[in-house]
Amino acid sequence: MKKYNFGLLAFFILIVQLTYAQSGRLKVANRNFDNMSYVEAIRNYEDYLRTAKTGTPEMKEALTKLGYSYRKVQDSRNAERIYAEIIERFSKDAESEIYLYYAQALANNGKYKESQKMYSRYGQEQTTDMRGRKFTVAYMD
Repeated sequence: MKKYNFGLLAFFILIVQLTYAQSGRLKVANRNFDNMSYVEAIRNYEDYLRTAKTGTPEMKEALTKLGYSYRKVQDSRNAERIYAEIIERFSKDAESEIYLYYAQALANNGKYKESQKMYSRYGQEQTTDMRGRKFTVAYMD
């Protein structure tokens, strides 16, 4: 019985430590992001996301800030990857700017048809911002 209790206690402590370490990584990444240390933020967000629980608000926050960080260091390939993931996982809750940033990353990577679709989606959600409509027309054949 003592072995069972000890094993259960050890398992519980391990889970608590992993959860604390994971939230600590997110805090460090957010601190890097707030200090505009985007290269460090990228590394820490990527580390955090490897073990993040899928679909949580913390995951959405990390992905959003990671995408922005990739944009700031002009890494459009990784920005595209992250914005695609945000839209895939959080399409119902994605801010309209995500579609704009995704469209820009796609265009930077020469994917004009896909970019046109995202600009169109952005234009549907942001009717006062003319960029969505302008770029949707600009990328038409």
